[in-house]
Amino acid sequence: YANTMYNQQKGFYYLYKAIDIYKTLQDSTDLGIAYHDIAIYFASINQYDSSLYYAQKSLSVLMSQKFALPNMALIGTMYYKKGNISMAFTYLRKSIENSPKYWLPYYTFAEYHLEKGNRDSSLYYAKKAFESDEKELANEQKVSAILAKVYRTTSKQDSAAKYFELALSYNDITN
Repeated sequence: YANTMYNQQKGFYYLYKAIDIYKTLQDSTDLGIAYHDIAIYFASINQYDSSLYYAQKSLSVLMSQKFALPNMALIGTMYYKKGNISMAFTYLRKSIENSPKYWLPYYTFAEYHLEKGNRDSSLYYAKKAFESDEKELANEQKVSAILAKVYRTTSKQDSAAKYFELALSYNDITN
């Protein structure tokens, strides 16, 4: 329920029930993952403050574990969405430094550089996001779409069309 948009109320019910259980069992790993799932949900509906709150909560619980790394990227992305570029870059760079194969920090840097008109940098980061190992189908769709946008700005229409079609194919798979 937590990873789909079909029944958010049920997803939150189970997540909060799980959080109570994990606290009782003193299971910090699963507690941190539950907070991260809530942060991801809020990010998906553009509620950046709520996402940031739960991602930071997750990071504080998981600080010494490998599961903390996606939270750094998510926190950096939320700061970027909120317009705090300095904090965004701090977390995004730290995420790349600690987990160089995770897609989100590269994707966020690609978005930033595309917005600023830095096509070469945007293309570099978009390709890094595309080549990363840790992404789900919905994220692959986002990465393909940004590659299509970047290629469209560089007048490489064949490449733009290729990634646009790829993004559409992921949409067909996820629906």
